[in-house]
Amino acid sequence: MGNDLGALIIGQQSAIRMMEQKFDGKIERRKPSMFKKLMKKLTK
Repeated sequence: MGNDLGALIIGQQSAIRMMEQKFDGKIERRKPSMFKKLMKKLTK
């Protein structure tokens, strides 16, 4: 169970990184303040 949970967390982190890379340029150019707020929520 511990290994499954660890794999799930690693999978989520890599998925979040992929999402960030996709949306990074688009969102930051449009609304940097919104992007920063979103990042604060994700990093909590």
